[in-house]
Amino acid sequence: SVLKCSPPSVNRTHFRITQHVLQYQCHHRVRYSRYDYKLCLSERTDRRHRRQLNSMINAFAMQTPRLKISIPGTTTQRKHRKPYFWYHIHKAAGSTVCKLAEANHEILHAPSAMLNCNWIYDQNHQWVRRLLPTLDEVKNCSQRLEEWERTKFSWSLIERPFSHTAMFCPESFGYGVALRDPIKLLESMLNYVDPLESLFKSRDDQYEATPEQLVQCLLRNMQESCPYKLGQAENSVWMFFDNPVVRLLGGPEVMELPLGGVSSTHANKVLELLVKFDIVTIVEEMDSDASHKKFQDILGWNVTSLAGRSRSNENSDKALLLTDAEKDIARDMNKHDYLVYNYFLHSGNHAS
Repeated sequence: SVLKCSPPSVNRTHFRITQHVLQYQCHHRVRYSRYDYKLCLSERTDRRHRRQLNSMINAFAMQTPRLKISIPGTTTQRKHRKPYFWYHIHKAAGSTVCKLAEANHEILHAPSAMLNCNWIYDQNHQWVRRLLPTLDEVKNCSQRLEEWERTKFSWSLIERPFSHTAMFCPESFGYGVALRDPIKLLESMLNYVDPLESLFKSRDDQYEATPEQLVQCLLRNMQESCPYKLGQAENSVWMFFDNPVVRLLGGPEVMELPLGGVSSTHANKVLELLVKFDIVTIVEEMDSDASHKKFQDILGWNVTSLAGRSRSNENSDKALLLTDAEKDIARDMNKHDYLVYNYFLHSGNHAS
């Protein structure tokens, strides 16, 4: 929409969106005329932003030859390893894993700074899907293999409801996921704001319950029927009150269930899926020596932690934290996620 000059003017957010689009096009060697960009921008943008965007266009165009030849080397072990799809649960170390993959010279399917290593068809930014509706298509195993043959990527992330029939292709790809304590996951999501998501909310979405209203309604008043508009689970914060991991990994059908609709049957199916993954790690234990060794042994990674990144003070910048009583209620609401989380936390089955 920005490239078609739909906004009357370009502000900082539009600048950022255009940057994402141009980065994606450069990375995949999609060639568009710079003249078309400049013609479009000159019609609708103010002079200051036009200069910024034109400079960015020229810079990205100059980077294209470099991107073509900047294919990092791989270790001998990685040459004999399958390419990987890491399942990115939102607010569960997906960005960290992406940066670790980059630090270990994986051939990323998408730049870490733009799409968190997600293939554009596997990303979960609703604003992107609104701009490009064709991205709602779920790519199946044969299409994923064709994409690998085209790009020879070694690392990509999936961040949308996991279709078992279309996305799970263990004969061709390796799979991994990081699980986070459901209460910490919920608190992190309550304090997260995506400025681009809010910019592209539909008119109906504008009236959905805020995080504060959801805490008041579901954890303090314990109302079976919340008076606020909840919306679809995938698009809403309320999903993180009601077993988001089982919803995401259970697939689109489980994702669409109403509040309270997830059952132990769904959780057991997710467990059956995850025991087939090559790596299931626990976010709270990612800095342990045991986890580092597993990343080295299974993935061939020499860099297994990021310098200066610590989770010891992770609540210091959170404005909305749950009380002990609220956490008890939230644990019960997320009991099916805890079934999955505790299985890998306590049984020694994680990261192996």
